[in-house]
Amino acid sequence: MHHLRGRKTPKATASVCALTTRPPNLKEKFCDLLLEGAREGARAAGFAFDIMYIDSAESRRRLQRQLRQRGVEGLLLLPMARLEALDELLDWREFSVVSATLSVARPHFDRVVADHFLNNFSICERLQRDGFRRPGLVIHAQHDQRCGHSISAACAWHGIYGKVEPLRAHVCDKLEASALRRWLTKERPDVVLAEQDALAHLLRAAGGMLAGLPIISCSARPLDDGTFPFSGNYDRPDEIGATAVERLAHKIATGQRGIPEQPHTTLVRGKWIEGNDRPVAAPVAGTGVKRVRTGRGVSR
Repeated sequence: MHHLRGRKTPKATASVCALTTRPPNLKEKFCDLLLEGAREGARAAGFAFDIMYIDSAESRRRLQRQLRQRGVEGLLLLPMARLEALDELLDWREFSVVSATLSVARPHFDRVVADHFLNNFSICERLQRDGFRRPGLVIHAQHDQRCGHSISAACAWHGIYGKVEPLRAHVCDKLEASALRRWLTKERPDVVLAEQDALAHLLRAAGGMLAGLPIISCSARPLDDGTFPFSGNYDRPDEIGATAVERLAHKIATGQRGIPEQPHTTLVRGKWIEGNDRPVAAPVAGTGVKRVRTGRGVSR
């Protein structure tokens, strides 16, 4: 608390290391912003901060020794390249650990992650208010599993209990034109929700197949100029990273090490953002009039 309240930059009192299997040359805006938030949180709390990339079986064997040599007390688990089971990676009893990702399947640590269910629940509510009646979700099966099926669950709730029509989500291992066309023909969505920007760009590239349907990103990423290519939900990854380090600092200070008997999850709410994509139009039920959403809101 002395360091946090001080006016000067705190002197490093402990060492924190972030771990990931994602290659350092693989740039992804969400991960970059999460790491940026974690670095800032560590600096503010007075921790030395480092990152290690686990890219081979050999690096995994050396990891415990390297962490000991660096005097690391706390570990922050970043998003991994794929869903990972890390039971045998380390002797976890030596470290305080917090996960900032859902991509670590095991062990179960305290974690700080985006509130995927409420974020996408809010998207569906907003689209319903704007006059859309057939929102259709497109999501990769691995991403759906990675998020605990919370994105597809939020959309399904609205199709069953909300004021929109129930559509079956297009859950796929890989986006294929023929399967997408069949889904569009059968479900007839009036707006398409994509799991994140990468998939939204693929859908936009499908061109005429979507017949001008608006595309909403469930996890929008900012461009270098701070604008967003697609409207949708922004997960606030910098806040996730900073909050994860805050939780890690508490575990270090109170001597909580190893795999917790009862892990806790902290959910960070996202926010709606307006993107650079063309205006979104939806028929207003019972009127034949269209509402057009621009960057300044909704107008008739």
